[in-house]
Amino acid sequence: MAKRILSVIIALVVSLGLIMASENIGGYIFQHPAVDMKDPKTVSNMMASMPIAAFLWLLLGYAVSSYIGGLIATLISGRQKMQPALIVGAFLLVGGIMNLISIPYHPLWFMIADVAVYFPFALLGYVTVKKKVSIPKTT
Repeated sequence: MAKRILSVIIALVVSLGLIMASENIGGYIFQHPAVDMKDPKTVSNMMASMPIAAFLWLLLGYAVSSYIGGLIATLISGRQKMQPALIVGAFLLVGGIMNLISIPYHPLWFMIADVAVYFPFALLGYVTVKKKVSIPKTT
């Protein structure tokens, strides 16, 4: 049990680090002026001026972080079951929803894609490990 909990915690730390890194890199690539996040008008203007490529970059970062999180949770837990990977996906989904709520004005297509990306890629991380690595069954 402790190994499963630890696997989820480590996977979440790595996943969140990857999300932060991809957002910082995206901010460097798709530079925009500093925005006062407490001023709805400037946030709305920033979101409206962001290119589609910036939103796609964000989705790519979320997908990769979910995939790596599912992969790490499965590797560390050493389990045949997908629960650790899906728990990581669930936590990332909740974080994604909180992000959409706290920073409004995302395009509708992005909100739908954002919510849809976490579980499938966490599951893909699990499937990758299960197919590539012979995981001994634990009781």
